[in-house]
Amino acid sequence: MSTFYVISKSYDPGSASTNHALSFIRGFDAIGIKAKWVFIFPNEKCSKVDFEFKNISVEYLWSDRCCHHKYLRQIYKHYSYGMFFYRALKKGDTVLLLGSNVYLRKLSNRKDIRVFHELTEHPDVGKMSRLPIFTTKMYLKWVKKVDGLFVITNALKDYFVAQGVEGKLVHVINMVVDDERFKGVEKTKVDYPYIAYCGNASNTKDGVDDLIRAFAIVSKQIDNVRLRIIGPKPVKGSVNDLLVKELDIVDRVDFVGCVSPSEMPQLLVNAQIVALARPDSLQNTYGFPTKMGEYLLSGNPVCVTAVGDIPLFLAHQQTAMLSACGDYEAFATNLIWCLEHIEEARQIGLRGREVARHNFNYLTESQKILDVIFPKKKQQ
Repeated sequence: MSTFYVISKSYDPGSASTNHALSFIRGFDAIGIKAKWVFIFPNEKCSKVDFEFKNISVEYLWSDRCCHHKYLRQIYKHYSYGMFFYRALKKGDTVLLLGSNVYLRKLSNRKDIRVFHELTEHPDVGKMSRLPIFTTKMYLKWVKKVDGLFVITNALKDYFVAQGVEGKLVHVINMVVDDERFKGVEKTKVDYPYIAYCGNASNTKDGVDDLIRAFAIVSKQIDNVRLRIIGPKPVKGSVNDLLVKELDIVDRVDFVGCVSPSEMPQLLVNAQIVALARPDSLQNTYGFPTKMGEYLLSGNPVCVTAVGDIPLFLAHQQTAMLSACGDYEAFATNLIWCLEHIEEARQIGLRGREVARHNFNYLTESQKILDVIFPKKKQQ
């Protein structure tokens, strides 16, 4: 009997990659698909999933071979964990590499199994961009051999088709978010109104420096609002640490630090506005911010830059407040408008929430994947 395997690198509770994969796993489980969710190697804490599914079993190829040494763990990843999994695959099995390209080369070369690959970023972003250019060329060679490729944006689909991947094999699967996390979460009393950002607090990816500059303009016109940056705190002497001092807004910006996934919905719901000033970059042009789903589900007005596929889903002053990348003055104008037009901004936020529920529904997008992988299978 053939087996459906869903492969992830490692289980990192609260991380964007794990939350992304978890949404699809929950979707597969709810739809009634039997599958094995396999983690090839451990994270630094050897974390494991702490809840059960009805139809999905969870396996750790490293269960009895967990290595805590940082560098040895990477060696084991390639020479131990993958070897056990690769040898266990049987003729007729189906493998979905969910947000991972680990072992894509070996798997794509097997003719007796079906391989599907999901990618959320341009292949030159991240680790691949730090490797010689031939690595990307080799990656594209492997991708052309898979039975189906799932990408997160239209731009990413166009890129792969331009690189020679058959168009019928490339499928756009929207970013997903689990609406259940926000059910029952209502606004609670806060000490002061605030604009919220959550993420890795990166300038190159999320434009946090532009957000700070925009807020400096806001702070001169609106007295009682603060900016809360939820994510890693800047180290002393870093760009953003110096920037808030230079702009004289130290007492108006709260670097909250990292919080647990269970705390995040309440922090977003309690905000007056949620903001994301993403710059124009390769990563942002071809990717899509997974945090956007949570932003929209908060029901608050979203101020965001019009980069990549974002304008395909959100319309200015209808479902969000959009501005051009890098134009922090325009971004500030949108923030001020929301603070000065409370009721109109609230309606924009509510309409934005419906966009998320309709377009980023984890059950709908999970079904789209399954329809490609099992086109003739009747899913109960």
